[in-house]
Amino acid sequence: MPGKEESIRTEIRRCKTATPEILRQIEAALEESPSAELWILRGDAIQLSQSDTYTLADAEQSYMRAAEFEPSLPGPYESLGYFHSAVMDDAAKAKTFFERAIALGGGEWARHGLEEAVTELRELAFEVSAEKVNQKYGDLFRRLAG
Repeated sequence: MPGKEESIRTEIRRCKTATPEILRQIEAALEESPSAELWILRGDAIQLSQSDTYTLADAEQSYMRAAEFEPSLPGPYESLGYFHSAVMDDAAKAKTFFERAIALGGGEWARHGLEEAVTELRELAFEVSAEKVNQKYGDLFRRLAG
């Protein structure tokens, strides 16, 4: 089925979106011969589509199905990492998925995603700490400055 997957990817690149026809092709391919790669492709296509038929939860579920289908592949976990990082704005969950992808042999993209998630978590922790300091000592800082 790699030929079918690549032709669908080519069509998505050509259209710069996932049309309803492309989504139907993916669904048909999954019916005929399911694979982790097709489930990942479905998740990616859902995110790129303008369809009211699918939701972001459907995209996430597609990546989860890919992970269930081939639990030893890093790709589904990498896709889940980017989904939670970029779409759901959940760096902590993204970090967990990127770590799993790397543990399974994921390469540069998984490591890059992990670095971004860790950086975001550090920045968030700094902001929270700074806010706590400001709440506790803000009046003192204002008096010393004034």
